[in-house]
Order: sequence, then structure tokens, then C-alpha cells
Amino acid sequence: MATVLNRTNHLKKDIRWTKIKIFLQILKLFILFVIYVCSLTFDIWDKFVSSYIALGYGTYTIFRITYLQKKKSILANGLEGEKYFLKVAEKLPKSYTILTDLDIGYKGNFSQLDMIVVGDNGVFIIEVKNVRGTITGHVTDHDLTQTKINRDGKKYVKTIYNPIKQVETHRERLKDILKSNKINIRIENIVAFVNKDIHLNLQGKSSTKLFTIRRGKEHSIIQYLVDFKGNITLNKNQKDKIIQSILNANK
Repeated sequence: MATVLNRTNHLKKDIRWTKIKIFLQILKLFILFVIYVCSLTFDIWDKFVSSYIALGYGTYTIFRITYLQKKKSILANGLEGEKYFLKVAEKLPKSYTILTDLDIGYKGNFSQLDMIVVGDNGVFIIEVKNVRGTITGHVTDHDLTQTKINRDGKKYVKTIYNPIKQVETHRERLKDILKSNKINIRIENIVAFVNKDIHLNLQGKSSTKLFTIRRGKEHSIIQYLVDFKGNITLNKNQKDKIIQSILNANK
């Protein structure tokens, strides 16, 4: 079993803060309601003014709660996907080290990485995506199109930032960090889609490896990482230096 460094996940903190924000918004909505009722009962303010305040701020608060609920759902899906994929990655041989939830910086520029795997055969950046539906576009596009069917049966179409572009940016940042520590090594990119209802329909070729990981068929990415031929073999000292350089750059 692979060694895992840093099992914490920033998404847990983000979800916790989002829940607090939702609670505060609900509390604000309740206070607005109480103020409105009191103004009507005791004629504290003009009824028109009190109605305007209640309707205006109340409507805004409801929209804010809806937005935060949606954000919490997205964060929870992301956390679920990353936790699931970490269990998959842990099945790598013990000579592999997994670094998770990193915020690495170089000269004031930062990248938030889901996972870096350091093995005898190289260094791999893995971006985990727990999204569903059909993803279309060209591998070089800045944004891709996500099409899915909602629970009510309606088609929903939105654009998402291309994770290939995202992981390529991560690679350049990590490459700069390693070079600053006199480590010149090729870094491999992987995007792992972990939702069972994902379908990729992307045009073009990319150096980034794409995986759609189904429950029960997780061995494909493990086999890829173990069998990868990068024309290099890293010894323990080299791996330790790479790992320490990454940890030192972690915010």
C-alpha cells in the first residue's frame, strides 16, 4: 500500500464555512420577518417602507441561500470524489508516495492540486473530477461543455473550465518549483473522472491522460501508474528530495 502524506482536505473546511453562511442567511431572513411583523403590529415604520425592506432584502437573502446550497452540493461532490479516488490510489505499491490537497506556490503564483504521486518511474499530477453528464469540446479549448439530464428530466447545459488546461497549469508550476531545487524531471498529467455517469466526447489529442473510473474497474489507472515507462528510475533519495521540495512549496 502506498504512503499517503497530508490526508486533510480543504473542501471539508469550505463546506463547513458554507454551512455557517447558510445558517447566518436563514437567521437574517428570520430577523427580517420578525421586523416586518413588528412594524405592522406596532406601526413602528411606514407599512410601505417596511414591506419594501422585507421584500427586497428577503428576496436577496433567499437567492443567497439558494446559491450557497448549490455551492455546498458542488463542494460535497468534489470531496466525495477525492476521498473515493484516494482509496483507489492507496492500492499502489508501497514504493509510491501520494501527496494530497496541495496549494503550491512559486514566485507569488499558486496552484491548488488534488494529488501528486511520486513513484520509482516518475512524478504524476492527478486532477480528480466528480462531474456527471457528457463532456464535449476540443482538448485545447479553455472551456468544455457539460450536458446532463436533471432529476426532472430536463436537459441542462453549462460550461466548465477545461481540466486539461487546469492540470497543465499545475504542471508548469510544479516544474518551476522542482527546477528551483535543481530537479529536472518530466511530469505526467492525469485527469480522473470518477462519476459513474460521465461520458467524454473530446476532440483532438493531448499529452494529458484521461481516465473515466468506474466502481469495480479502478485497476486501470493503478496499472497505468505502475507500468508507465518514463525512461527514468528514481531512487529513494531522489524521491525524498522531490517530495520535500513539494512540501516546502505547500502553502
